[in-house]
Amino acid sequence: MKNKYITKLVPISLLLITLFFGTYKLTESPPTWYDEGIILQPAINLARLGGMFVQISPSEQISAQFISTGYTVIYPISLVFKYFGISLLNARLIMLVYLIVFVCASFLLAQRIFGFKYASLGTLLLVSFPPLYGNGKNVLGEVPGLLFLILFLYFINKIEHNYKKTFYYILAGVFSGLCVVTKPLFLVLLGAVFLSIILFRRKIDFYWQKICLGILSFFIPFFVWVSTQFKGSEVLSDVFGYYSNPYGIKDIWSQIFINLGRFFTELTPTYFLGLFIIWVIAIIIRIKTKKNLSLTETIAFIFSLLIFIAYFRTFGWYRYFFVAHIVTLIFTPSSVFIIYIFFKNHFKFFKKKLFAPLIAIFILIVFQFYQLGFNSWVADYYSSNKTHILSDYFSEFEKDKSVFFYNSPELIVFLPHNNYYQYLEITDSFLIGQNQIEKIQNKEPDIIVIKRPELEKDINAFTSYTIMGRIDRYILLEK
Repeated sequence: MKNKYITKLVPISLLLITLFFGTYKLTESPPTWYDEGIILQPAINLARLGGMFVQISPSEQISAQFISTGYTVIYPISLVFKYFGISLLNARLIMLVYLIVFVCASFLLAQRIFGFKYASLGTLLLVSFPPLYGNGKNVLGEVPGLLFLILFLYFINKIEHNYKKTFYYILAGVFSGLCVVTKPLFLVLLGAVFLSIILFRRKIDFYWQKICLGILSFFIPFFVWVSTQFKGSEVLSDVFGYYSNPYGIKDIWSQIFINLGRFFTELTPTYFLGLFIIWVIAIIIRIKTKKNLSLTETIAFIFSLLIFIAYFRTFGWYRYFFVAHIVTLIFTPSSVFIIYIFFKNHFKFFKKKLFAPLIAIFILIVFQFYQLGFNSWVADYYSSNKTHILSDYFSEFEKDKSVFFYNSPELIVFLPHNNYYQYLEITDSFLIGQNQIEKIQNKEPDIIVIKRPELEKDINAFTSYTIMGRIDRYILLEK
């Protein structure tokens, strides 16, 4: 009876923790920002105008092909916008659903592979991890993609225990497809699966008809993605070229060394590296001692390793190895205990340290909860009312006055109409709506919304306008 009580109480407690931190200051912490603003725009336009595009003027739209978040995020948000109204709250409620289901799926996967104890500890590490909410409450593709990744791994594990069940192949194919189309970052999953199958080729029962059915299932969401977000194979190839070096970094090797240094000088990268090394050691121990290493965990490990490697070609923002960090957390408790048991069996010093691995994991959990509550990006905005102020301010803008959002896409969700122009600097070399700047010179927009650094950088371009006010970090100009 006691065990049954615990097995019910622990998952409920984990869910309540996720629900509390997921809903607390949902629209304020973290604040809305550039990427979220861009991703929201196809959802807004799909709800208002029936097309998944980005508007750059009241009469001109462009394809959303450059947005690296797919229909798995945009469609549900657009549906909510259409029937319940366009707001940041409604968008983030969808992200909250993704977040909660992801935590539940992670618990089920870990329980299936390692058992209840390790699943509970791994999920507790997840729900106390501040970046889970920093990236999960924002409208981004990482957590939805992780959800589909975990569901894919769950059914891969099912296949491992029953190679004859056709339905598992179909579901594994569908969820891997949904994972990849949610964000191209997850394309490395294909490489992880391929390498893992090579390593396990002697242990796998190859039912080629079922495997082909799984591959076909993968391409169903993939083709939906291509048909909804792209226009033709040439455009798709251009977009993948952009994804391969999204920021147009010219000196890749210099950037690689800068990013490498982060793993020894900055807290979050160092923390990830430490956990990942623990996972590596645990895998080496199992290989050396001939303990079973599942295909499921191998895919997860190689996926995380490829994400880790891919991170070095970016500008070094933590979000680019976030998904690897999350997957590593799920496997941390089992890895810690594997290492401990190995040392206990080989060194007398460890034989009486019965609670050492448990204490180590709880120290990590306490540390993460402290960060989540008091010293993290999400915690910094618990007392913020920025979203409320912006929403109230822009809701008063009448449709008869056009607005020019100068590199401020995050504000469009607050505007109650679509009478606006837009210019975006995605990277130094990738500009959207550059031809709209001449509209400012012709004094076509009634109001310009711009950040101070951008105004000061080219103040002569706005001499026909005068300052009408300031809101948060934005300056408003009127003609």
